[in-house]
Amino acid sequence: MRLIATTFIAGTTIGAGMLALPITAFKVGFVSWFLMSVFFCIFMSFAGIVQSNLNAFENASISIAEISKKHLGRFFEKIAIISILGLTYSLLAAYATGASQILHESVFHFSFNFSLIVYVSFFAFFIASCFSFVDYLNRFLV
Repeated sequence: MRLIATTFIAGTTIGAGMLALPITAFKVGFVSWFLMSVFFCIFMSFAGIVQSNLNAFENASISIAEISKKHLGRFFEKIAIISILGLTYSLLAAYATGASQILHESVFHFSFNFSLIVYVSFFAFFIASCFSFVDYLNRFLV
């Protein structure tokens, strides 16, 4: 249980760091960026600890939305669902943009949009056709 909680907390802090891309550091300045990074690291660590404690308290593997519905009501369940979808979209957009930029600069020299379409299409096809392999790979990595 401690390994799962540690992995969950590490994942939330890495996810928060991924959203605070270095471009943000350039726009707001180093000191402001550093203070924001420390704040969000502490905040996401706290959120991960709360989530792991709630899962341990429930003694079951249920989602954040289900926990919110059970303890706080339907309104907070909807907020949790919207938050999870927003985080998922942000992470997917950040990874797709970063990987497509690398692909654009190293392989395809046509346009960035073409690189983005190729990258997303390849992984969408791979995930859709080899779903069980992707599932086992995710289990292994986590």
